[in-house]
Amino acid sequence: MAQKVEYGPDDCMNKNGSSLRGYHTTTYDNLVDHFGEPNAYAGDKTWNAWDLCFTVWDEDGEDSEDVYVDIYDWKESGPHASKGDAYRWHIGGFVGSEHHPAWMVSDLLLGDTLQYTFARR
Repeated sequence: MAQKVEYGPDDCMNKNGSSLRGYHTTTYDNLVDHFGEPNAYAGDKTWNAWDLCFTVWDEDGEDSEDVYVDIYDWKESGPHASKGDAYRWHIGGFVGSEHHPAWMVSDLLLGDTLQYTFARR
């Protein structure tokens, strides 16, 4: 049985201790369709970024685990460099979760998972 996952922006995410966990190639517009406009501020090495929380529920729906995910462009010349055709986005997160941040994003965006059922908050 697939695990229920609720996802959405996390405007208070603390990224301290997170690191690059993988990549996903897609368009900026596809990310906006799934997650809304970027909600993370532009940093010294990023222009477009999303801070997200995926809440993964256990089978009985009583306990959950939050998986924090950061999707971002990296060291581009400006904010439009990642907005054209398909772009290789960086996916950050924390080590130690049973649910890998990059795989969860890929499963959601590709829509071909048997492990999770996704619902946007």
